Amino acid sequence: MKQILIFITFLVCNGLLFSQAKITYTQNLDNTFTKETIVNANFKEFDNPINNGLKNGVYWFKIAPNNNVPFAIQIHNYHVFDVVAYQKNIVLEQEKHERFVTYKIKNNDVVYVKVNATKEALIPIKIDTLNGFEFKEKKNFLFIGFYYGFAFIVVLINLFYYVNFSEDTFLYYALFLFTISFGLLISDGLLHFYNVSLPLIDVLQVIDHCVVVLFSVLFAYSYLQIQIHYPKIKWISSLFVLCVFAFGMLYLITKNFVFYTIMESLVFITFIYLWSIGVSLIKKNVFTKIFVLAYFFILILGILFYITKLFGLPKIGASQLKLGGFIEMIFLSFAVIYRMKILQLENNTMRNEIILYAKEIKQLSIKLQNSEENTFKDANLSNREESVLQLITEGKTNKQISEALNISINTVKYHLKNIYDKLDIKNRKEAKKMAIKL
Repeated sequence: MKQILIFITFLVCNGLLFSQAKITYTQNLDNTFTKETIVNANFKEFDNPINNGLKNGVYWFKIAPNNNVPFAIQIHNYHVFDVVAYQKNIVLEQEKHERFVTYKIKNNDVVYVKVNATKEALIPIKIDTLNGFEFKEKKNFLFIGFYYGFAFIVVLINLFYYVNFSEDTFLYYALFLFTISFGLLISDGLLHFYNVSLPLIDVLQVIDHCVVVLFSVLFAYSYLQIQIHYPKIKWISSLFVLCVFAFGMLYLITKNFVFYTIMESLVFITFIYLWSIGVSLIKKNVFTKIFVLAYFFILILGILFYITKLFGLPKIGASQLKLGGFIEMIFLSFAVIYRMKILQLENNTMRNEIILYAKEIKQLSIKLQNSEENTFKDANLSNREESVLQLITEGKTNKQISEALNISINTVKYHLKNIYDKLDIKNRKEAKKMAIKL
C-alpha cells in the first residue's frame, strides 16, 4: 500500500500538477513587441497548436508553470528554428543535440517564447517534465531507429536484386525509398540533432524532394510499363519533374516560401498522376492492383503530413506516416519481386514461342527451297536455256547474251519465253532470284 501511494505521489508531482501549467499566446506579425513590452500584450488561451498555414510571422507564447517541477519546452516542427526564449528578460540557451528547438527550465518563473515562423505557421509547443520528456525522446529514437533500419534493409535487398537480375525496377524502387526515407529523416530533426547548419538542411530538403519526384516517375514507369501502354504521355511526367525542380530552385534563390509550397504541391500532384495511371491499368495484372493499393495508402498519409499544414489544415504526426511507410514497403517490395517472377514467366513463354516460330520458319524455308529445286529440275531446261539463265543472273542484257552465245536477239527472246514458261515465272527478276537461290 505504501508503494502504491509513493507511485501516485510521483505521478501527481511529475505529471498531473504540471499539466495545469498555463500556456497563452499572441500574434505579433508586424514584430513590434520586445522582451520588455511583451508582458503588456493581450494573450489568448492556447488550446491547440497554432496552425495558420502561410500566415507566417512572429508569435509569442507565455508559459506559466504552477509548481517547481523542472520541465522541458519543445517546438515539434522541423521548419521552426528562429526561436528565442526569455525568463526575467534573460535569454535562455537552447539545448544542444536535440531534434527540435528545446529549452529545459529549472525554476518556476514565467517563460516568454518568441517564435518567428518563416515558413508555415505551424507551432506545436509541447511541454513536459524533464523525466517525461527524456523518456518520450528515448521511445521516439527507438521507433525512429527501427523504421530507418527496416528501410535500409529494404533498400539493400532491392539493390541486391538489381545487381543479380539486372532489373531496373529494383534500382528505381531502392532510390525512391532512399529519398523518401531521407526526407523523413529531415522531418524527424535528425540533421539538426547532429548540428547540421540550417541553410544546408534547407538545400538538402529541396534537393531531396526534387529527386523523389524523379525516382517516383522512373519507378512507376518501369513497374507499370507505362511506356508500353501509354507511349505518348512521357512528356507530361517530364514536365512535372521540371516544374518541381524549377520552383525548388526559385525557393532557394528567393527564400519566398510560396515557391516552396508550390514545389511541395507539385510533388504530390505528380504522385497522384502516377497513381491514376496505375488505376487505369488496374485490370492488367495483380501486381498493378498491389501498386495502386500501397501507393494510395502512403499517398494519403503523405498529403496529411506534408501538404495540409501548408494551408492550415489538420495534419498527422511522423509516427503515423512511418506506420504507413512500413505497410507500403512490405506491400511494394513483395509486389516488385512478384512482378519480376510474372514477367520472367511471360518472357520465358515468349522466348519459347519465338524459338518454336523460328524453327517453323526454318522448316518452311527448307521446304520452299526444295520446292524451287524440284521446280527447276522438273523444268528440264536445255543446255542453251541454262546458259541463257546463267547470263541473266550475271545481269546481262539480251544484246549482251546474244553476243556471248553468238545467237540473234530474237533467239534470246525465244529462249527467255521458254525459260519463263518452264519455271512458271514472269520476268527476269524472278528468274535471277530463283537461279541465285539454286
